[in-house]
Amino acid sequence: SASTIQTSPTSAPSDAPSVSPSSMPSSQPSIVIQTIRTPGSISSNKDFCSLTDAEKAAFASAAMATVEQFACPDSETCVASITSACGQSQVARRQLSSSSTSSSRKLQASNNWQVEYVVVEQFTCERATCSSPADVAKVNAIVETITTNMNGSMSSGQFKEVFA
Repeated sequence: SASTIQTSPTSAPSDAPSVSPSSMPSSQPSIVIQTIRTPGSISSNKDFCSLTDAEKAAFASAAMATVEQFACPDSETCVASITSACGQSQVARRQLSSSSTSSSRKLQASNNWQVEYVVVEQFTCERATCSSPADVAKVNAIVETITTNMNGSMSSGQFKEVFA
């Protein structure tokens, strides 16, 4: 049985690997998931850190739900989780695992925050390297949307209304 070397795309998979890549792009969709983490922080005019553990847990849960509501309201894959409360690291209640590189941008900057959180959004990359112009634009759009939504809700007072 003689072996043959394929140099052009075939209409069906071959029995043996080809010597060189096909000149025709794959029609298979990408399966690479890009994870974008956007951290932020919240502080209130109440001394949240002096509350009982149960009250702190309720405060952190309400903060997480409010962040998630405003950060990316039109997304089914957006998840918020508390990373620290009163300077103590929290085990994230709901966290998506990272399967690729991450992009992040701080929403606020301070050293005295009562609650620190991260908003995680995922999408499937157009290319396996997640570096196509569409992939880069998608990452930038997600980070910008989360940042704009959170900053807008806080400056307008909507965040405080919902959180209260």
